[in-house]
Amino acid sequence: MRRWVLVSVVLAGCGGDDLGALDAGPDAVTDVTRPRLLATTPADGTTGLAHRELTSLQLRFDEPIDLARGVVRLRAGATSTALTAGAIDPSTVALDVTGLLDPGQVYSVELDGWADRAGNLADLTPGIADGQLDFATAPPAEPVAPRLIAARPAPDAVDVYPAEVFDGTSQRVRVVLTFDEPMDPARATLSWGPAGDPGAALIGAWSDDGLTLTADIVAPILTGQRPVADRTTYAVDLGGLRDLSGNRVEPPRQLRFTTGSYDALLNHSCGHVFFGPFTTVVAASAPASTIVRADTPHTRYTVELPGPLHAGYARFRAPTRATVYLFLDGDLPLIVERADGSAVASTRAATPRACGGISDVLVFHTEPGDQFSMVLGPHDQPELRFIVEAVAE
Repeated sequence: MRRWVLVSVVLAGCGGDDLGALDAGPDAVTDVTRPRLLATTPADGTTGLAHRELTSLQLRFDEPIDLARGVVRLRAGATSTALTAGAIDPSTVALDVTGLLDPGQVYSVELDGWADRAGNLADLTPGIADGQLDFATAPPAEPVAPRLIAARPAPDAVDVYPAEVFDGTSQRVRVVLTFDEPMDPARATLSWGPAGDPGAALIGAWSDDGLTLTADIVAPILTGQRPVADRTTYAVDLGGLRDLSGNRVEPPRQLRFTTGSYDALLNHSCGHVFFGPFTTVVAASAPASTIVRADTPHTRYTVELPGPLHAGYARFRAPTRATVYLFLDGDLPLIVERADGSAVASTRAATPRACGGISDVLVFHTEPGDQFSMVLGPHDQPELRFIVEAVAE
């Protein structure tokens, strides 16, 4: 059974005897004639309009209209949206409704303060006998709701990193949503905020196939703030999205996630991923006191691995007592040994998703004068990369 929701276009300023006039000299002719609305597109009472094809409403008057005077709002039930007015020609006004209409609805457009260039308020009754324009969009061609089939962050994810680095300096939380059918490309705006108040607009971009929307939550420019707070639950609202037939996303229409903790050293190291300094060294085939060193802090190393097994050695010397962090590009085969071949006590863990180029960290402690061998490989690639950071104790 088809259900119609009636929406009215209320065009204010259509009655009364208010007349505007230019401040003219004694010999000038004063314009006191009210402009008249001659026709509308769509015409009053039109039904079955294709909601995606109807991108503008047009109002044709019998004389030029002053666009600076008019205020326009589109209403659908309790929802009200300001519209942008433009001139097709001096006497014809176009109201942009691109992406604002849903299927199976009727809309009301309120016009307030419309007048000619002399300030005479418009008489709308010639074009709309009762002063109200009614038109209805057709019901959806297929009433099947699109489904969210993949999301980043995952629904109800915890420990989402609050400041992923991109472009070397900017920070973000990237939201990626994938649906089971192509979506309306004109609707790419989400809303987000702390759970319970997802009211801030978040504009995304659709993939070419219309299946995936990507949107970045970023910090206000030049504020020094981070995109989101630590250990806070956020919600992203999908209620504004539609498929090509105008169907809303299948409930639930909110993606929730909880952030983890910011790691200043990790984000500092992400800067080295993008900007270096960069050093390339060739690993030795056997450990020795004279082989190449790879121990300079704040440096991103590329180590070339010899032989068919892609395995080798580099040297690490510690000038001070410190905690050393080797930020690895992947779960790399890398261990640290003493001269006698015993392993140095260390911990290895995956890092939060802070940037491309860092996925794991190896942590160990040094005393002044310590010299270690870094055992690299065997590896499935001829080189590996890591960043050295040292925090003095």
